[in-house]
Amino acid sequence: MLPLVLQEVGLVEGVPTWWHGAGALGPAVAAWLSPRRRGVYGRLGPSKVAWGVIAGALAVPILFAAVGLAAASVVDVGRGPGLASILETPGLGVELLVGALLYGIGEEPGWRGWLQPQLERRHSVFGAALLLTPIWALWHAPFFVYRYEFGGVGMVFVFLVGLLAGAFWLAFLLQLTGSVRVVAAWHVLWNASNLVLAEASPVAVGVLNGLMMALGLSVAIMLARHDPQRRGRAHPG
Repeated sequence: MLPLVLQEVGLVEGVPTWWHGAGALGPAVAAWLSPRRRGVYGRLGPSKVAWGVIAGALAVPILFAAVGLAAASVVDVGRGPGLASILETPGLGVELLVGALLYGIGEEPGWRGWLQPQLERRHSVFGAALLLTPIWALWHAPFFVYRYEFGGVGMVFVFLVGLLAGAFWLAFLLQLTGSVRVVAAWHVLWNASNLVLAEASPVAVGVLNGLMMALGLSVAIMLARHDPQRRGRAHPG
């Protein structure tokens, strides 16, 4: 991501916007270069959990997006350019799809495929997700230079709470399914939901993320109550 950051501050020129996708590969490449990379490949395999459970988990972003769109249609204020812009703008739909795919598939082998299990060697699932969050947030920090509109401390706080909720939910999903493939698929659908709703309405995006925060923090409470710290535990998958 560094070339895009340097371009934003005026130190270099000519970096294409699609270079943003290269940043998605960082966590996966780092995990695969690790001496303990064997587990990353293993947990990329298929899940042994019932397909109904997996389908239900993967339906969460779509369901939350539908609720967000419904809320936006009721409020009907502060609407964005509209979903039609995806069809009207050449290449926009492909750009959104590629972005969602790259960041879902590129991040999860690193975060949930490698880092979460490594942290679970010394911490509970709850503690590992808690420790993973600031690292995950730091990795996103360049986005606030060249991609996101910085909206002040409040925006950063909401962003961090959202990441924390996501870390707990994805750690739980990994425990539930034992498969990074399922986790990566969920991340792809989540990214796609956010990117598509951003074209529709900020109200829809707000509802989508608010529901996810509520889900993730509810899972955190459950993990804190029912997942006491255990050392040296074998990880599923």
